[in-house]
Amino acid sequence: MLTGDLLMFTRRQGRILPRRADPGDERLLRAAAGLAGLFQAHTGQRRGDLEEALARFAPEGVEAKRLRGLAKLLWERCEFRVESAADPWPLRQDLFDAAARVWLSPGSDGPEGWRPALVNRVGAARGLSAAQVDAALYADLEENHVISAFDPVAPERLVHRYNTAQVQGLLLRAERLVIRALWPNPQRLRQLLRYLKFFGLLFTPDAVPAGGQTWLQLTVDGPLSVLEGSTRYGVNLAQFFPALLLWEGQWRLSAELRLRRAHAPERLEVEPHPFLRSHYPDRGQWVPEDVAAFVARFNADPGPWRAAAAESIVTLPGNAFLIPDFEFRHQETGRPWLLEHVPLAAPPRMAKLLHMIEAPPARGYLLACRGAPGIPASPRLFRFHRTLTPGQVRAWLDGLASP
Repeated sequence: MLTGDLLMFTRRQGRILPRRADPGDERLLRAAAGLAGLFQAHTGQRRGDLEEALARFAPEGVEAKRLRGLAKLLWERCEFRVESAADPWPLRQDLFDAAARVWLSPGSDGPEGWRPALVNRVGAARGLSAAQVDAALYADLEENHVISAFDPVAPERLVHRYNTAQVQGLLLRAERLVIRALWPNPQRLRQLLRYLKFFGLLFTPDAVPAGGQTWLQLTVDGPLSVLEGSTRYGVNLAQFFPALLLWEGQWRLSAELRLRRAHAPERLEVEPHPFLRSHYPDRGQWVPEDVAAFVARFNADPGPWRAAAAESIVTLPGNAFLIPDFEFRHQETGRPWLLEHVPLAAPPRMAKLLHMIEAPPARGYLLACRGAPGIPASPRLFRFHRTLTPGQVRAWLDGLASP
């Protein structure tokens, strides 16, 4: 995604308007192709060599800041390696220690006279030539990293990725955001909610009637409202945005941004647009890897409980609903339980969820979260220390009364 210095937007009456790039702009597409060609041509070469080539690249009619933004996204498609005959840090240490001893010795005539011999001696002790020592000495500096691989991308796709990255960069400074969309089919709803959970976002879902139709409303906490791990949370929120672009039908995202500390929050509004396209694969009712892995570990035990990724959504009175992660069923009695794993649990949020699961439709609903001061106690809340483990959950299920 793009850093703050690469974002391009205008301000209008308290609103932030990202300056999208046109994927049909021929000059921009040629520039994007030229940039990708530079990255491809420098595969196997030093990072510093590519940086110098990019500094000289200036196609006519394309803003330099936009070029830097496109290049930033191409850097993210590179892999790097340190190419060295020896570990640079210990090699530097040996050479500097040896140089210090020579420098302090009587009659030293300075490094011009004794450096070649010193390099030869330190290299010989490691089985290296003088040329190998010189090449390895600073190979771990970023500018000397070698581009080991580059994942090419079509120019039009890169421009679409740039437009998405503009919004993602802005969301890193969000206090909160609200997503409203026409009520979708169950597959799309489940897909979106699973992405929210996969990225560990704090959100409140509601079904809102308006204009004779039912709307899904998701209120999502932004990174500036999270006290612990706000940087990582902000990255997760930004990474969620391309998942929203998979949504079929009408939607709107409204976010409160604080881009300037001494000023009031500004508003970002995003709707479907031809220039915005997700780069995530559309995998339908996708099961996150961590959920699938937990289910596999749980079912590896021959005990009576079986686990599955939950497919249902529990609708509650007052247009609220719950989204479980797991469904557990006892093979002998048929007893079912739904379990929701709550990341970044805060006492007010857990108190609200515990109140919600008291409604009759949620009779078989359970919650799990990491234990923390102020988290309410409840027989239907499992508090774990570090991570949710199958053995602990199985033992807890055995001790629960029937729902």
